[in-house]
Amino acid sequence: MAKPVWNTQAGSLGTIQERTTQTFTLSESRHIGGVELWFSEAGSKRVVAQIRETNVGLPNQTVLAEGDIQPTQINTNGSPTKITWQPVWLEAGREYAIVLMTDDADASVRIAELGKYDAVHRRWVTSQAYQVGVLLSSSNASTWTPHQEKDLTFSILSKSLQ
Repeated sequence: MAKPVWNTQAGSLGTIQERTTQTFTLSESRHIGGVELWFSEAGSKRVVAQIRETNVGLPNQTVLAEGDIQPTQINTNGSPTKITWQPVWLEAGREYAIVLMTDDADASVRIAELGKYDAVHRRWVTSQAYQVGVLLSSSNASTWTPHQEKDLTFSILSKSLQ
């Protein structure tokens, strides 16, 4: 059974560039079996989600888990979309990255941005949604641009193996 480990608040919209990434750190070690993402536009091509290792706060090429979803499976009605994979063990206190990839410029996910108005919840974003990670974008998966005042809207799904 999957359960959320951590969840951000919905905010403004962000187009999934060739690669959109959110770093995160778990407070306890656990098996992770997927992510929930909040989409505003599905686009017309599949979206891939990966968990990658990081070096000095940036995702590297080591993919620990990967799942994908077709546009017809993406919810754009305000409810989350699950992307799952075989559970992978992640260590507490170590930084990892959720990397989203698509070839579709129309696919977009919800981003919480400090100082912006959250139309879904009808309130201003007055604090950083997730303080132990950062949103990054890249067009080539080697040069990353940090977005310090933005966070991906997501939940990490922990898998129970019983």
